[in-house]
Amino acid sequence: MCDRLWVILAAWVCCAALPLRAQEAENPPAYVPPPVVESASSGWSCGEFPCEDDREAFWERIRVPEGFALEHVGRFPGLVQQIAYGLDGRLHATVLEGGSAYGAVYTLREDGSTARYPALFHSPIGLAAQPETGELFVSARVNEGAGGIWRLREALPPQVIRADLPCCTEFPGNQPNGMVFAAAGVLYIGIGARSDHGETGEERLPEEAALLRLDVTTGESEVVARGLRNPFDVALSAAGELYVTDQGTLRGPGDRVLDIEEGAHYGWPYWRWRSCVICPPRPPELTIAEDWLTLPEHSNPRGIVAYEGVQFPRNFLGNVFVTLWLNAAEGQRILRLDPASQTYETFVSGLMRPTDVVIAPDGTLVFADSVYGDIWRVRYVGVE
Repeated sequence: MCDRLWVILAAWVCCAALPLRAQEAENPPAYVPPPVVESASSGWSCGEFPCEDDREAFWERIRVPEGFALEHVGRFPGLVQQIAYGLDGRLHATVLEGGSAYGAVYTLREDGSTARYPALFHSPIGLAAQPETGELFVSARVNEGAGGIWRLREALPPQVIRADLPCCTEFPGNQPNGMVFAAAGVLYIGIGARSDHGETGEERLPEEAALLRLDVTTGESEVVARGLRNPFDVALSAAGELYVTDQGTLRGPGDRVLDIEEGAHYGWPYWRWRSCVICPPRPPELTIAEDWLTLPEHSNPRGIVAYEGVQFPRNFLGNVFVTLWLNAAEGQRILRLDPASQTYETFVSGLMRPTDVVIAPDGTLVFADSVYGDIWRVRYVGVE
């Protein structure tokens, strides 16, 4: 099954030969259906995972803690990368279409149907709604050498905020990734490294392998922290803590969750101490900040959110939820991390490929599983 997954991912990469050019970003091309490689769900059904429409099998497979209930919210037509709620209470998603490296932003309607924004993006991943305006911002690739951020506008082409961010290595990821808004139009975004373990010999770009703080009005940015290999998603707590999921090298080491300290360096690519013998040696003058949580190799952490709702019990406030995507040891689940005790536990298990997790307007926990595009909700119902 894992081998089949990497075949599909390799096919996606091969489909990435028609990049969206920076000069086309203000006037993106008319939508052309992306080339169909193979249905993203074919081969997954009725074996290791339930069949696509076998809802009963999903409920038998997925486990939530006592006192919580699982609900099915809806389904997006493709591989969901990240999800975000808008000011109107609707759920939006970046979706890869037709088993390709291209996709769009979709909205889930109340009746379960979906609506598609017209713009086609190359590897859309990050998605965030600006709190003050409700406008959606998406991160994607401009071409094989640059990534960008766009503001979506329903009646107009997407507006370019930046089209010169560092990019790219493997797909998906290692580009402008997940992002979250702070106050007054300030956006935090993770930027992946352009190599696996620093092997290219090229000088690293100033904004590469870093967490950025960006003004969406001016496009100006500054580096918050460095030494992140592939920061896939960013969360901001009510207390102002910044958390990042960071993915390790293709050989395994480095999957982790970070509690970001401004100005810190988190070590990539100087990971010989992580058993990455092909990584470059650490400069003697460099101080490396510690991981907040080191995860099992190949667990592939993706979505992250800090719980600030009121639907869960009070002791959940400030807890951090993380999706582990790959079917490695302790993978295919959602973790609950308690910052106060520095401990973690499995919160949802039995998933296929969980990609993102968010807090719904009603305080429930909503997450995406990318294989069939399913969206699930976890609600607290109390313990009898």
